[in-house]
Amino acid sequence: MSKRKFIAGTLSAALIASSSVGSISSSLTASAASDTAGTIQAMSITDSEMTVQSENRYRTEAQKVELSSRANWEFDSKKGTYKCPSGKSKQSLNGKISTCALDRKTLSFLIQITNHDGTDTDEIINNSISLQVFNPSGGSNKNWTEPQGLEIRKDTGQSDSKTAVYSVKWDFISYYGNKDTDIKLQFLNGSFTDCDVSVSCVLSAADEGYIYSEVTDSKGQKIHLSIRKSTYLSDQQYDEWLMTLGRYISSLSDITGIEFRDIYICFDDPSVFMPSSQCDYITDDTGKNVGILIKYPDDTSQYHCRQIMDDYFDWGIMHEISHAYSYLNDITQSYAAYDSLGDEGLVNVRGIAAIQNCSELRSKNLILNGTVLDNYVHALSSSANADNNALQNCLFDQLYLYDKYANSFSEGWAVIEKIMLGDSIEMSSETLDTAIQFVKESGSCSYGGGGDNTLSFSTRTALRFINVLYYLCSNHPRYGSDQKAFRKFLGSYVGIDVLSHYCNQFLSVADRYDLPTVLYDVDGNNVFDRNDPQAVRDFAAGKITLSPEGVFQADFDKDGYVTGQDADEMEKLLTGEEHDAEAPRGQDAPEIEKKPENAEHEAAAPPEQNTVETEKKHRDNNFVRPHLQARG
Repeated sequence: MSKRKFIAGTLSAALIASSSVGSISSSLTASAASDTAGTIQAMSITDSEMTVQSENRYRTEAQKVELSSRANWEFDSKKGTYKCPSGKSKQSLNGKISTCALDRKTLSFLIQITNHDGTDTDEIINNSISLQVFNPSGGSNKNWTEPQGLEIRKDTGQSDSKTAVYSVKWDFISYYGNKDTDIKLQFLNGSFTDCDVSVSCVLSAADEGYIYSEVTDSKGQKIHLSIRKSTYLSDQQYDEWLMTLGRYISSLSDITGIEFRDIYICFDDPSVFMPSSQCDYITDDTGKNVGILIKYPDDTSQYHCRQIMDDYFDWGIMHEISHAYSYLNDITQSYAAYDSLGDEGLVNVRGIAAIQNCSELRSKNLILNGTVLDNYVHALSSSANADNNALQNCLFDQLYLYDKYANSFSEGWAVIEKIMLGDSIEMSSETLDTAIQFVKESGSCSYGGGGDNTLSFSTRTALRFINVLYYLCSNHPRYGSDQKAFRKFLGSYVGIDVLSHYCNQFLSVADRYDLPTVLYDVDGNNVFDRNDPQAVRDFAAGKITLSPEGVFQADFDKDGYVTGQDADEMEKLLTGEEHDAEAPRGQDAPEIEKKPENAEHEAAAPPEQNTVETEKKHRDNNFVRPHLQARG
C-alpha cells in the first residue's frame, strides 16, 4: 500500500533542477581469472592501480514537464498551465519525464482550484488525487502504480476562500540508468467537476549536499556513487574508502570471471522516502547497467562517517555489490549446480571470499546493522549475531557451514573460490541415495511424505544444497569423494538439523526464484522427448549423472525419489496415455504430440510453452524494486 503525506503549510521557494550524470556505455564481459583466483594466494591492488574523482553536483533552473489529456484540458501558453473549467469532467493528465543514473529528483504538480463554493477541498484532494507511474518493462496497464512517498501540501499563503492551491510532490532516485518514464495525474471519482482547475508540472533537483564520485580499477571497471558526504570526513579518508570499494569489485571480478564496465551506487537518506528494505539492486533489460541502492534506518551521513573513519567495510554494500557478480544474468554451471533462492544462498559467501582474495582488504572488519563483526576469517559466522531475522535462519546455517569449511584446512578458501569461478559437478544416484539414507537413519525426522519432522529432496533448493555439500566433501582432505566419506561428512560436519532446516524452511517458495525450464526436460536439451524417460532410467540405475535441475525434472511425482516409475509416467505422456501423476508446482502436464509412424528417429514434439514461471530479482519497478526480504 502506497504511503502518502498531506501537509498544510507554505510552498517552498522556486523549484530548481540538477544537471544529470552523462550517459556512460557499459557492458558485461567475462574476463580471465588471475593466478590467485581459486588458490590460497591473495591478489594485491595498490593505490596506484586506481583513480578517484569527486565533484559536487550543481543545480540549474527547473524543467517544465509537458502534459496532455484526451479531453477538456486547455493549455495556457503564457502561464504554462493546463486548465479545465467548471462543469467539465477532469480527465487524467499524462506526461513523460527523463532521468539519468544517480539522479535525485522531485516531480511537482501545482494545482489551483477556484470557484469551489466552500467545498472542503483538503479532503477531496487528499482522497481523490492519484499520481501513477508506468513501468515500461512490463507492457501492460498493470504496471501503472502509485509511487511510494507521495506528498500533498496546501499553500496556505496563496489560498483563500475562493482559491485553494496545492502541490503534489514525489521525491525519487533513478539509480540505475537513463530512463524515460510515463506519468499520469488522475482526478478520481469525478472530483472537482464543479470547480475551475489549473495544473502545472515541473521536474526539479533533490540532490543538494550530495557528492558524485567515481573510482576506476586497473581493469577499467567503474563505480559511480552519489552520497551525502559528512563534513567530519577529510578528503583523504573519503578517497581511501572509495578505493576500498574499487579493490572489492576488482577482487569480485577476479574470483568470478565477470567484468562490468559501470556500477552505480546510490546512498539514500531518510529525507527521501524509500521502501523499508535496507538495500536493493536492479539491472536494466540488457543486464549491462547495474544499480545499487543502500538505505539505512539512521542518518546516512553519520552512519558512513563512523564506518569510514573507523575503517569498517559495510556488510550491506558487500552483499548488494556481490549480487551484481552472481550468475543470474548468465546461465552457467555454477548457478545450475549450487545456487538457490535467486542468489540469496551464496551472495554473502561470494562477498567474503572476495575480501579474503585481496590482501589490502583482509584486515578490515565488517559492520552489519551497527554491529562490528570480525574480519573475513569469521565474518560469516558472526553475522548471525547482528541479524536474527527468523526467515533467514537457514541462510545463516549455510554461512556457519562455509565459515567452518573455509577455516578447517589450508585450501578451504581456495575450494570456495573455485565454486565462484564456475567449477561444478553433476549428481549421481549414489549421492542422492546417501543423503536419503542419512535422513532415514538420523532418528530425528523421516524421509518423504508431509507433515512435521519430515524431509524430502524434491525441490531445486534441496537438490542444489546436497550437490554443493558433496562438492565440499569431495574437496576436503579429511573426507573425499566416496559415498562413505559423504555419509560421514553429512553426519559429523553438517548435521541433520542444518540439512532439514535449510531444505524445509523455504519449501513453499523454493522454486520461485529460478530460471525457466521445460517441464520434464531431464537431459537439459530444452525439449521433452523420448530421451528424457530413458535418462531417468539410466540415472536410477547409476549409469549416468545429472545436474540438480535434471534430477528435479526426473522426479516426476515429486516424492523425493527418482525411480523407474517416474520414467513410466513420462512415457505415458509421450504416448498420450492417461496418467494420474500431478505435474510439478500445480501446473498442468504438457500436451505431447504423438510421434509420426514414419519418423522413427525424430524426437517427439516438445511441450508448447510449458515452462516454469519465474520471478526475477530485478525490473519490478522503474525506480524502486520491492525487496524479497531485508538484506542481511
